[in-house]
Amino acid sequence: MLLRTNETIENKTLKNFLTSHQYLIHDLQIDPTGTILVSSSSDNCLKFYSNKDSTWKETFTLELEENTNIWKLAWSPSTFGSVIAGVTFQNEVVIISQTFENGKLQWKQQTTVCSLPDSIQKISFSPDELGLVLGVADSSGILHIYHAEDPSQPDTWQKHSEIIVANTCLRAFDWGLQPNYPVMIITAAINRSVKIWKFCEEGLKWESVFNLGIELEVYDIVWSNFVGRDFHLIAISTEEALEIWKIEKLKNNSYQNIEKERIAYFTQINDSIWKLGWNETGNVLASTSNKGIVKLWKSNLLGNWSCISTITGNDDDDDDELELEIEN
Repeated sequence: MLLRTNETIENKTLKNFLTSHQYLIHDLQIDPTGTILVSSSSDNCLKFYSNKDSTWKETFTLELEENTNIWKLAWSPSTFGSVIAGVTFQNEVVIISQTFENGKLQWKQQTTVCSLPDSIQKISFSPDELGLVLGVADSSGILHIYHAEDPSQPDTWQKHSEIIVANTCLRAFDWGLQPNYPVMIITAAINRSVKIWKFCEEGLKWESVFNLGIELEVYDIVWSNFVGRDFHLIAISTEEALEIWKIEKLKNNSYQNIEKERIAYFTQINDSIWKLGWNETGNVLASTSNKGIVKLWKSNLLGNWSCISTITGNDDDDDDELELEIEN
């Protein structure tokens, strides 16, 4: 199978590379350090690659246990080493981690976190301030939250808490963090309910803070890192548009009368955005659409957001070239 990766936007260079997967690749994720890439496939294997000399080289193949085809992957924060959660087609969440055995580093399937009766929509690890914690959203409208008893040995997990978001499918969620405040979560159900929740230590429960007021069905939602700003940024992709919201930072331990403003709105004509992702500093947003187009978005000094580059592929696997358009 062919993978397409971005080596450097500045030099407008994009390259493909072949993997040894035998069947369809379902997902691929780069670790928080940007040095390890993992891919999952219908061949019941995970492939690991290292970035050396601007080239991705395959370093390890992990053959999963029988009937453990993984279609979705998520990396933990690097604080806890190299830990990956994967979602199987049997609605199980499994943990894979890097171990040192027989004098060398290798990858191992550790344990199963949960097996749910309803289809899993998304998984995501929390910021490391909460510990090694994993959120699992399902189609019944529940966000299940699990934690590792010993983050240094991620082979035993317990239920931490849960949020009953809605009585319909929970499409997306993400974690938010502000220093000296409890961890927050934003959720999006297909009934057009987008809510922000705060964690209450008393009773280990989550409390709804406010509803963002989105009027369209949401496909994905991502909360940027709170770095060098006095406000939060949240990006939302809906059935018709890409939206960016600005939410003022919390003050005096109060969640009341929080100012929120939609600062960017981009209508997508005959092209739905399915996935979003912020960079580590939260100043560049990436989006992917159902037409195979990747766009990068950034604001200028006046706070006006625009598309700064567009990446389009083609369907010819024999062609190593991708098309990159840089906006001025």
